[in-house]
Amino acid sequence: MLEQACICSKDADIFISTAAVADYAPVKKISEKIKSTESEIVVSLKKNKDIAKTIANTYPNIFTVGFAAETKNLKTYAKEKLKAKNLNAIIANDVSRNDIGFNSEDNEVIWIDRENDKSFPKMNKNLLAKQLITLIAAKAKNIVN
Repeated sequence: MLEQACICSKDADIFISTAAVADYAPVKKISEKIKSTESEIVVSLKKNKDIAKTIANTYPNIFTVGFAAETKNLKTYAKEKLKAKNLNAIIANDVSRNDIGFNSEDNEVIWIDRENDKSFPKMNKNLLAKQLITLIAAKAKNIVN
């Protein structure tokens, strides 16, 4: 996935990374079915390369936006990700709430960029997406041009 993201992004102006494909992958790949004879198994995992971070660092002229799905310390963790991944902006949402996000038609997010942040109140996801795309286009225009 990382390789394809890099290939497809090289001529892009904007890259929006909506979610990590997988933060971790198995260390050992098994070619056969694991039989259910054991009462417990141990799976070792290794960290995958971060696609959003790689795009942001490989293509600094691309306006790169990430997402932070958090269950606590929303702004703090999102700001840490923004800086650690060298993103232009990050959209943070609280995935611990039942009334927004997963399994809901609504969401409520915080846009955080290097200069400031902006809260988007609870609204329909389609309307929110339109508002976020408008903001991303405006911010990217200032960076890319």
